[in-house]
Amino acid sequence: MLIVAVFAILRPTFGQDFASPSFQISFDPSNSRLRHLYATRADPREILNALLKLSGRRGVVAESVHGAVTLSISDEALDAAFGEVARAGHAGVVFADGRYVFTDDGTRGPFHGFHARQEDVRVTIQRLMKLAGKPYIMYPEVQGAVSIDGGSLGLDALLGAILGQVDATCRYAYGYYQIVPSPDSPAMTPAPWRPGLPGQPCFGEVMRYVCARLGLSLDIDPDLSRDRTFRGTNLDSGRALDDLTASNDCRYWIHRGVCRVYRPTPLDDSPAMLAPPYGTECSVEDLPGPVVPSLDLDCVDCRDALGNLMRLAKLPYSLGPGVQGTVTVNLRNVRFSTALTNVLKQVDSIVCREGDTYVFLRKNRRTDPPILQPLSSRGR
Repeated sequence: MLIVAVFAILRPTFGQDFASPSFQISFDPSNSRLRHLYATRADPREILNALLKLSGRRGVVAESVHGAVTLSISDEALDAAFGEVARAGHAGVVFADGRYVFTDDGTRGPFHGFHARQEDVRVTIQRLMKLAGKPYIMYPEVQGAVSIDGGSLGLDALLGAILGQVDATCRYAYGYYQIVPSPDSPAMTPAPWRPGLPGQPCFGEVMRYVCARLGLSLDIDPDLSRDRTFRGTNLDSGRALDDLTASNDCRYWIHRGVCRVYRPTPLDDSPAMLAPPYGTECSVEDLPGPVVPSLDLDCVDCRDALGNLMRLAKLPYSLGPGVQGTVTVNLRNVRFSTALTNVLKQVDSIVCREGDTYVFLRKNRRTDPPILQPLSSRGR
C-alpha cells in the first residue's frame, strides 16, 4: 500500500484533455497552461465551462453568452485563453470573489450567428429576410451557392456580401427589397448583338446596342429583356430610345449615365392619374412643417425621401406611381418647404391637395421623354 501511495505522489502529470464534436482541449494543470484548443463553430459557453472544469477554477458563464466561434490556440496561459475565447464569443470576463464571471459584452450584432456554407442563395436570402422581418422579392435569374458569417454585420452589409457572390444586387422600392441580377451579370447581358445578325434578337439585346451608341449603360427588367415579340424601329435614329420604348409599351429614364427601362403600371396612363388628378395643385409654401435640421441624401429613391419629409411634418400623404427617380441633396437648417421643393424639382413632380391629404404626382405625365442625340453627334 505504501509503495502504491508513493508512486501516486511521484507520478508525473501528463495533462487533461476534453473532446466534443465541435472542439478539443488539452490542458496542462502543472503550470496552468493551455496546450491547445481547436474549435470549429463551437458554442463559446460550452468551451468556457469545459476550461473551468479542466482547470478546477470556479466560475459562472451567463446564459447570454452564445454563438458559434472558430478558434485555434496553442501554448497559452489560462487567463489569456479565457480572454481570447470570451472575445470571440462577444463576452467579457471579470475575476471577483475568487471566481471568473463571463457575461455578454453587448457588441453582438443583430445577425451574429447567421451563417451559410455553400447554400443556395435563395434559401440564404429567405432565412436572412425572415430573421430581419423585411419583405422582399427576388428575380428567378438570381442563382448560385453562397457562404457567409454574420458576425457584427448589418442587414445591408450582409446582403451586399451575399449578393456579390452571385453577381446580383439589391434595391429598395415601394416598401420592398428587390433582389435582381447586376446590370453587368450574364443574366442581364446577353451576347453582343448588332443589326444584320441572323435570328430574332431579344429586346434587351437591341436596347443594349442603342444605349451603347449613346454612351449609356442599361438597367432593364429581366422579363422585359427576354421579350422577342417587340416591334422594331430605325436603330440609327436619334429617337431610337423613344421609338423603341413607346412602341413596346415600356418607359425609360436616365440618371448618371444609366438608362433604366421598365414596364409602367396599369394606372400610369389612366386619366385618373394625370396631374393634377385630385383637387388642385397647391403651393409647397402652403404645407406646414418644422425646420429641417439636416437632409443629406445621395442617390436616394425620391419616394423614400418624400415619405421621410412628410412623416417629419406629420402630414398625411399619397404618392402617385409616376413619381420615380433618385435625388441628391445636402441641406442644413432649412425650412420644410425649401427641403420639399428641392426634392420635387429633381423628379419633376408637384403636390396637390384633396381634403386633408397631400398627393404627389408627376408633372406633365403625357409629355414625351427628351430626344437624345446619337453618340456620334454629341460634342466630346
